[in-house]
Amino acid sequence: MIQTESKDFSRDITTKALVNTNRAALVEHRFRQEQAKQTQQIRSDLDNLMQEFMIIKQFIEEIKARNV
Repeated sequence: MIQTESKDFSRDITTKALVNTNRAALVEHRFRQEQAKQTQQIRSDLDNLMQEFMIIKQFIEEIKARNV
């Protein structure tokens, strides 16, 4: 590996690939990915909960209609 002009990048001598060596940026990136994953899971859980509430509401309305 050889250092580039930017301290955050090095170049692989064999493949000429540019490699990001900024570990703090990697940790931040992974943290944000995990947050996004958790947010998506919470949204999915909330959607499921709302659907179940709607089913319960429909059942209650059916019961009320039968008792009238």
